[in-house]
This record gives sequence, C-alpha cells and structure tokens, in this order.
Amino acid sequence: MNSISTREDGFTLLEVLIAFALLLFITLITYSKVAQSYRLRDKFLTEGDFHNSIASAVEVISRDVSMLYSPVIMVPRKDNDPNPPDAETQKAIAEGDQTRGSKFWLGVIDVSGVRAMHFTGEERSLRFVAASHVRVYRERPESVFVKVHYSLEDDREAPEALQGTSILVKRINTSAFDPELDDKEGYRVYRLLPGIKNMSFRYFEKAKERWHSRWDSETQDFRYRIPDLIELAIEVQGTETLSFQGSYLFRPEIPIYGIHPSL
Repeated sequence: MNSISTREDGFTLLEVLIAFALLLFITLITYSKVAQSYRLRDKFLTEGDFHNSIASAVEVISRDVSMLYSPVIMVPRKDNDPNPPDAETQKAIAEGDQTRGSKFWLGVIDVSGVRAMHFTGEERSLRFVAASHVRVYRERPESVFVKVHYSLEDDREAPEALQGTSILVKRINTSAFDPELDDKEGYRVYRLLPGIKNMSFRYFEKAKERWHSRWDSETQDFRYRIPDLIELAIEVQGTETLSFQGSYLFRPEIPIYGIHPSL
C-alpha cells in the first residue's frame, strides 16, 4: 500500500527572516530619502523666505526713495516770474511763516505759501515725504502723498535665534500736508525687516562728489536739497546658519532740482 505524504511546501524560517531583513532595509532607505527630501524642502523654503524678505524690504525702500516729493517743483523760477514780490512782502515771508517748520515740512519759500519738504537722513533712519502711497479703500480721505519714516529699532519680539538683533520699521502717515500731525498720531507701523545686525545709510552729493553720513535739508549746507543717491549697507542674520551682507543704491527719480546725467 502506498503511503500518503503530509508535507506542505512553504518558506523556511531562514527564508522568512531574510525576506523581513530585505523589506526592513528597503523601508529604511525609502524613509531616509523621503525625510531627506522634506529636510531639503524646509531648507529651501527657509532660505527663500529669508532672501525674499530682504528683497521685499529693499524694493519698498527703493520705491519710496524714487518717489521723493517736494512742492518746490511747482515754484516758478524767479527770472520767469512776471510779478515778483516787493521788498516788504519778501521781508514778511522771511520773518514770518518761513521759520515755522516741522519734522516733514520746512517754512514757506514763496509768496504762494509753498513749503519745501524736510528731508532728514541719519545713519539709522530716514524721514521724508513721498508720492508712493497706494490707495486701497476708495472712501478713505487719502492721496498718493504720504509721510514716510524708516528707523532701526530693538526687536523685542525676536525669536530666540535672533535675540540681540534689530528690526527695520516703516511708519507712514497719510496726512501728508498737515504739519501739525508729525508725531505718532495717525501713523501705521510696518515691521519691515527683522534680524538686522548692522545697518547704515549714506547720502551722496554729486556737486561735491562726497558721501555724507547725515543729511538735513533744513541746514545751510543742504538747504532745500535732497541727496543725489542714497546707499544702504546692511547685515542680516536669519535662523540656523543663514546670513546676508550687502549694499544697495537708491536714486530719487522725480527731478525736483534736476538729475545729473552721470548718475
């Protein structure tokens, strides 16, 4: 009589262990590659945000500086004035409202009451009037003109990785032609660029081929004038090991007093 075999074909324990080892090896490699791709994605996003924040801040400053505005462009040249003021009128102007200036406006310079914009530039701040405002709400009593104030300040909201750095702040006031509203009233505040380690502005005077660390259009040296060029040197620290150091040049585009062709 023939015997019946009860043996079933299958995997041995060794074969199962080898299969599990191969599966684990493939899983680990796949996980490693996926994790690496996510780390690279996070790194590129962080670097992109860091450099984009710098580029955006520079673009905002460039636009404001390019649109510097002073009503003196509306004052006719004295040699073309058919009705020049008499001596008494000129004296009244000189002794009266001409001396009443503010943070953004100087005294009147013409019998029509036109004032010159007061441009103030320090190493860590800028203050001027620009025609760069964008009206968002139709019903708001605003125009394209705006008071602009850039300043470098301590960043009390900085994350732990950026402790000890400063932030570039932009303040605007849409009451551009009211000299009585030059203080904090009515200002909108924008945190423009955090993580700043060092920053400085310089101002170029083409007539003398000189750079200045300070410019005040109220002083005798720069009376009623604005810089021909403005330079920004900046050093920015980001999270992890990100850092940036560079300089930018800005030029006023509105020819308040004419633009030198070599600039």
